[in-house]
Amino acid sequence: MNLLPTAWHRRFSAFLFLSVTTGTLAFAEPATAATLAEGAIRNLGPQLSSRTLQASSFTRDAAGRDIVCAIVRSQPAARFIVADVATGELLHSHSLPGANGGWGAATATDGSVYLGTESNCRLFRYLPEKDQIEELGAPTCYSAETFIWNVAAGRDGEVFGGTSPGCRLFRYAPNSGFQDLSSGPVVEGENYVRAVACDTEAGLLYAGIGVKIPHVVEFNLRTQQRRELLPLDYAPGQTAYSISIVGERLFVMLDPSHRTIVLNRRTLEIEASFATTGLYQIVSPASPYDGAVYYVGAGKLHRYDIAQRQSAAVAGIETAPAFAYRWLRFGEESWLVFFNQAGELVRLHPPSGRFEKRKVESPEQPLVIQSLATGADGRIWIGGYLASGAAVYNPETDRSEQFKGIGQAERIVAVGDQIFFGTYPQGRVIALDPARPWNLKEKNPRVLGHLAEQSRPMAMVAVPEVKKLYVGCIPEYGILTGGGLGICDLATGRLTCLPNFVDQQSVVSLTYAQGLVVGGTTVAINLGTQPATREAKLFLYDPVAGKIVFETVPVPGKAIVTALMPGPDGHVWGVAEGTLFGFDVAQRRVVFTQPLLTPNFSGRAMWQDATMVLHPNGQIYLVEDGGFYRLDPRTKQLTWLHRTGNKIHTRPLTLDHAGRLYFTDGMDLWQFTPDRAR
Repeated sequence: MNLLPTAWHRRFSAFLFLSVTTGTLAFAEPATAATLAEGAIRNLGPQLSSRTLQASSFTRDAAGRDIVCAIVRSQPAARFIVADVATGELLHSHSLPGANGGWGAATATDGSVYLGTESNCRLFRYLPEKDQIEELGAPTCYSAETFIWNVAAGRDGEVFGGTSPGCRLFRYAPNSGFQDLSSGPVVEGENYVRAVACDTEAGLLYAGIGVKIPHVVEFNLRTQQRRELLPLDYAPGQTAYSISIVGERLFVMLDPSHRTIVLNRRTLEIEASFATTGLYQIVSPASPYDGAVYYVGAGKLHRYDIAQRQSAAVAGIETAPAFAYRWLRFGEESWLVFFNQAGELVRLHPPSGRFEKRKVESPEQPLVIQSLATGADGRIWIGGYLASGAAVYNPETDRSEQFKGIGQAERIVAVGDQIFFGTYPQGRVIALDPARPWNLKEKNPRVLGHLAEQSRPMAMVAVPEVKKLYVGCIPEYGILTGGGLGICDLATGRLTCLPNFVDQQSVVSLTYAQGLVVGGTTVAINLGTQPATREAKLFLYDPVAGKIVFETVPVPGKAIVTALMPGPDGHVWGVAEGTLFGFDVAQRRVVFTQPLLTPNFSGRAMWQDATMVLHPNGQIYLVEDGGFYRLDPRTKQLTWLHRTGNKIHTRPLTLDHAGRLYFTDGMDLWQFTPDRAR
């Protein structure tokens, strides 16, 4: 497959670069407000929607019906849905105020369902007998926590939870509220308690932790003693992402390898391991027929025989990863029932092999926009946050079309007549021919592969002279060195990756100037890893020689370099943590710096900071932390044009062929038509 178009688009040098905006904002100098003469602005509204299902659990309602409950991700508030297990009928839907979604759900002994949410670190409780949601608040002892990752039921209606970024454990009881269990991080130096499981009879709580190495910590609720169950040198770079208790065994799913280990918690022997699907991997309770457990691997339901330590696929049952399992009685027979990522209730009668699927038809919810790019035909390509799919907006018809089937696009770029998506997780690179119908079965878009040990492709730039696309990456969780530079051969689609490209930093911005790839870094390697360096770098990479030929700190004391682009004076311009700078590629020196804004990255992932684009009217336009601005390249004067309501999700910026600019506010796409002359 030849991915290189025969004619490069004439606007190739104006590739636009996306950003992730983080933190709060203060002006280094007061910015002037825009006048009405600046141009016309329109809110084009949400462009993407999805049923992005997350945590799920089973319980019964006041009428005695078996029901399944699940969180559906959305903004400004996630939804909580309730469906009839027997029919799949959607019974109820509630808002979870202030929560974008949630990864943890557990049914307590009293039948209520607890929900742990993010990014507001809230605990909710659903009372099925009243069909009522209660917001219980945040763990009061953990003011800095932002995520409740998982929850597990204990005795007498209580629940236990694990958080990040402080790696904490808490207890909530209906009669006494929140209690701090861990008195600090469960494991020093780690940020995430991803999994929680409770053995109520033994009074033992299990915490799954990462990302430097996987920890499975046994916490004695009576004595407060802790015990590590995995060797400290076991599988470095992994996280114990989910834990299920079945008798004496713990089934622990490790991420990013997506392998589940069977750990005997009495002998500490790892009895088996098997490949699983997705990040939601859990196993069923033990079968009432033969004691086996079930799980999803490679898109199929599998049965694991604990006594024989062997796995086998269940013939004929293909399924998405499961969120929750339960054994339920229908008539005189016990059936395995599970709710999966596709919104399907699947039930199996193991003795006979009978199985059924029922779809729960919950309404789609609008998605946050994660990425933007302008194609050769002038249409605006759009990627969503934490969901599969993309959309395209046509400025000429003022209409949008949505497509399904790709992951979270951290970065989109047009290369000639092709569109490339860099998606999370696993650093996938995907190519689309927009002239052909979107059809996954016909491999359009086509997954070219994934970049080894990389997680998020945050920057892309193509170099026509060598027919290659370069990709700047954040590495997988647990990688402690640095992000890689991915290389895609546009003629063959072959991917390679240069790991730890700038030592102990990650590549988050790229442009092309004077025969060299110009890149910017962040000191933040990935989530869960503390920076090992203090100052972000600018580098020059020779694509012919295949090596870095120059490296510098463009603005001392700054932790991230973003928004790189060819500037109006022939130099490369960029932003280093709110400071504008110009770099002379030929002389290899910084020619000016100008403070613009002072972003605050506290509590945020420092992966990108700002985005700039040079407009045909001679002005530069910039997005930063909830603000959209015009920058005069002669005076370096910054003019505020629009303040959005979402400081986190005002990230990408792109320019269409008619000179209209597009930026985002959470779920909404905005269009700005500036004055042509300045």
